[in-house]
Order: sequence, then structure tokens, then C-alpha cells
Amino acid sequence: MFEQKWVYILLIFLFIVISSLLKWIRQVKAQKVSLYSIIKAIIIIVIASLALVVLISLPLIEQPRITSDVILPAGILLIIFGFAINILVARQLARIKFKMKGLGIPDQLITSGLFSIVRHPSSIGILGMIIGWYFLWGALYCLYFAVPIIVLVIFIENKLEERNLENNFGEEYKTYKSKVGMYFPIFKQK
Repeated sequence: MFEQKWVYILLIFLFIVISSLLKWIRQVKAQKVSLYSIIKAIIIIVIASLALVVLISLPLIEQPRITSDVILPAGILLIIFGFAINILVARQLARIKFKMKGLGIPDQLITSGLFSIVRHPSSIGILGMIIGWYFLWGALYCLYFAVPIIVLVIFIENKLEERNLENNFGEEYKTYKSKVGMYFPIFKQK
């Protein structure tokens, strides 16, 4: 018999896939799109959605739990922190009508707002939400094994993104990169 929590996880997966597909369709509605691009988009959306659902459901797997009076509030605070950062980034991008020219290549370099503090604020927000979620469940294996892998994957993805940005924006991006830290602010002494 299928456990009820796995039904919820399946519904979350379907919701993520369908909403992502609808968003992608709205973005390319006025463009001519090849069958190859459609298939590629569907595959990417399904794989990304599956990865997200796996990350969400990992704490539900049987594992040792951390029991502490501090871990639950810390998890809640990390989730709120990560969510707030991602909302601020989304609002900033919506305000400037941000668009992508291709995979990982924006139409303009953004160096204001949260992007003037760190180069990848949304990665910090996502990581905060994931670690907070694992704290919320007290999921020991997730914290020991999944978090380092997630950090590594996010770091690699950000490095690839930065290479694209450097190729696309050249010296402008190199100057920005020298002044703003990847994940932590750079404090220069005067």
C-alpha cells in the first residue's frame, strides 16, 4: 500500500512540473520553437522538478533525528531567511523586467540591490531554505550527506554561470566580480 506522504510528494512533483511547463510556455508563446527545444525544455523541467522533490522528501526517509530545543527554531529562521532573500531577488528582477537571452545569459548585468552585496543571492536563499527544511525535521543524514552535495552542485552551477557572464559581459563583469563576493560580502578597509 502506498503511504499517504508519498502521494503528497507525487502531487508536489506534478504541481512543480505543470507550473514550470506553463511558465515556460508563457515565455516562448510569441516565438517559433522547434520540436527539439520543446523536448529539451520538458526533459530539463522534469529532471529539475524531480531533483527538487527528492531534496524536499529526503528528511522523510528513516534516519536518526537531532532533538534539541534550538534546531527547530533555527530551521524556521533559515527557511524564512532564504524565502525572504528569494522574494527580494524576484521582486528586483521583476522591477527591472529582467529577461534571459539564452540558458544562463541575461540581457543585462545586474549589480544593484542584493546583487551589490553578493553575486549569487538566490543561491544563498535556496541553500538557507534547504538547510532550514532539514533542521526542521532534525534529519541527521541529510545534514551530513545531502547538504555538502547540494553546496557543491550549487557552487559548480554558479561557476558555470559566471563563466557565461564573463564571456558575455567581459570587462564589465570582471570589474563587478572583483568588487562583490560570490556568497559573502567583501569588506574593504579604507
